[in-house]
Amino acid sequence: MSAPEATLKTEVRALLKALGFWVLNNEQGRRGRFVFGLGIGSPDLVVVVRGKFCGLELKVGKNKPTAEQLAWGAELVANGGEYHIVRSRADVMALVTRWRNRGEVAACIG
Repeated sequence: MSAPEATLKTEVRALLKALGFWVLNNEQGRRGRFVFGLGIGSPDLVVVVRGKFCGLELKVGKNKPTAEQLAWGAELVANGGEYHIVRSRADVMALVTRWRNRGEVAACIG
């Protein structure tokens, strides 16, 4: 993860936690033959919204998701979760608004 993406990750995590969401940091990677985290291609952050697993892949600038990230996201969606590419605070607030409009966010949040 690049420095700008790490900064975005810190900001997004803090924002969602301040709004009352359960946010899990997913450090993933590979050391030799060992894979850690949720696996290669898994999202940077996991948000649990009313029991639903929502993966957030963070990208800045012109960075694009890898083939592994897109495959992981497709598998998550196929199994009832959500997968989102997040590039800014505005993207996060749009997700929060969408979750609220669908009644998936408790009234006490935000």
